[in-house]
Amino acid sequence: MGLCVTCAVSIKRGQNDSITCSSCSKLYHLTCASLKQDDIDYLNSLNKSWSCVTCTKKSKNIISVTGNSIQPLTSLSTTEPDLKLIISHLDNLRAEQAKLIDLVNAQNEKLNSFDNKFHEIFSQLSSIKNENSVLRNDLTDIKNRVDLLESAAPKSNDNHDMFAEFIDRQNRSKNIIIFNVHEQSSHDNITDTDSITRIFNKLGTDIKPIKISRLGKPNNKSRPLKIELQAASEVFKILGLSRNLKSDQNFKDIRLTSDKSPYQREFLRDLRNQLSARISKGEPNLTIKYYKGQPTIVSTAVQKN
Repeated sequence: MGLCVTCAVSIKRGQNDSITCSSCSKLYHLTCASLKQDDIDYLNSLNKSWSCVTCTKKSKNIISVTGNSIQPLTSLSTTEPDLKLIISHLDNLRAEQAKLIDLVNAQNEKLNSFDNKFHEIFSQLSSIKNENSVLRNDLTDIKNRVDLLESAAPKSNDNHDMFAEFIDRQNRSKNIIIFNVHEQSSHDNITDTDSITRIFNKLGTDIKPIKISRLGKPNNKSRPLKIELQAASEVFKILGLSRNLKSDQNFKDIRLTSDKSPYQREFLRDLRNQLSARISKGEPNLTIKYYKGQPTIVSTAVQKN
């Protein structure tokens, strides 16, 4: 116990609101010495001691804290080493920060590289998926053709070579036949290629034909056009888009169909005759539709569940 030098009130050494002069060991209340707890914490962080005003005047080697800030009573050389140390720490921190930034940038570059590789792999997988889809469609078409050959009996008395029929259909699978396309004369500026380009543009497709040719010998009528394409899937795509031509007066008479073998044309002709006969007998709502690649007479009145 002791008395505060300033207010002469008893004070216990070491209590929170007291401070002891490191030179004369006299006790002071923090408020009496114009100090705050933050000032004491700051002194402790600098590993410095506190001296009262009286002792500070006697010595210039101790920092005195007054008011709200710490004021060095010694020359500037007392705090200069501390400033140099702080500046050195800051430089070290900046150097470490630069290293961290470089490391983060390097990691970002690696992540960007991985991202690009993932996009490339995804693009390749998408391409493979599309190619597999085309192959699947081709295989399905071949299966349908084989099923048709196995299920349909030949109409003529001749011994049909089913294998030859299959090969013929396979060769025709990448062709489409277009009817009612005006046949240009040798003096016209518009060629069959130009006409097909206009039709394909109207269909909204960028498919490029391999070969364009007229069927049959020249006469006073426009001969059908045979268009050879890259794949059977392109034939299905164009035939599916052909309905777009009906809404345009310039193309409404154009008719597109697949390239059928002689046997297929004969079979379809017989089927149409059967359809006409059944309709003439009073059977309503009949039409021809393709089921698994084979034309069949069906009733349009059948409701789907």
